Amino acid sequence: MAEMKDVFAKAESKMGKTIDHLMEEFDTIRAGRANPAVLDHIMVNYYDTPTPINQLAAVAVSEARVLTIQPWDLSVLRGIEKAIQTSDLGVNPQNDGKVIRLVFPPLNEERRKELSKEVAKLGEEAGAFDYADVVNAVCDKLVYRHPHIYGEVHADTPEEVKANWEALKLRKKNRRSGTLGGVPVSLPALVKAYRIGEKAAATGFDWEKKEDVWAKVKEETAEVEAEMTSGDRTAMEEEFGDLLFALVNACRLYGIDPESALERSNKKFMNRFNYMEECASSEGHTLHELSLDRMEELWQQAKHAAAEKE
Repeated sequence: MAEMKDVFAKAESKMGKTIDHLMEEFDTIRAGRANPAVLDHIMVNYYDTPTPINQLAAVAVSEARVLTIQPWDLSVLRGIEKAIQTSDLGVNPQNDGKVIRLVFPPLNEERRKELSKEVAKLGEEAGAFDYADVVNAVCDKLVYRHPHIYGEVHADTPEEVKANWEALKLRKKNRRSGTLGGVPVSLPALVKAYRIGEKAAATGFDWEKKEDVWAKVKEETAEVEAEMTSGDRTAMEEEFGDLLFALVNACRLYGIDPESALERSNKKFMNRFNYMEECASSEGHTLHELSLDRMEELWQQAKHAAAEKE
């Protein structure tokens, strides 16, 4: 009996490693959304050493189909661009001299067929499934999600078709991995929070009116303030996280992309700060030589200068 348990344990461990490897391979496949994992296999020649991109630069999902790559050392920017161009990624990098942007095209019929073949090949290599299994699964999915065509469900308008589609898709995922199982773990936290909110809202778990979200934001703000005096960094981090999550949901309810909104604020701050430095330099100073009051004056000047340009 003990020997059988040992055999089962070894088999389970081996199968687990195979599945984990297969999932890692799936992450590197280019689909219609930006995913930092697609860069994992691309190596850059950095001082004669093959180096992963994520060890040379900050990689972020700036929009649903856009990856940004910002090297910590600008001298490696051209090397990263070249590595992407010579890889099999199939996306042309856009280099502005400071940041590389990868814009992933939406999936078309040809690319969907390629994806099916890629997934089938990886599945065959892992001994999990083959191309016929992929095709049959796609056909089954089409039949399942179109009961108004293949079944007895009535849907007279495009809105009814879409609502039925989403309900069936959600029901199927709930049985396998739960409502939130489809949220990629590799997404940046801000984008992931947005997707989690979307999926939770699709089940009806959402505020009745978008204005109601501000009560939650105020509640989380109060909890952050309450933890400020505790000195417990873990508790403070948790409360700050809850506040950020509430703000992301507010963005979702008002139709605002939080990633784009934050990036816009980043650029605005950088432009104003650069203006301050230029003014200080014209006066023969650096910023750290100025008083806080003088820096505030320059900040206000920067705001007015930006407003005049608009």
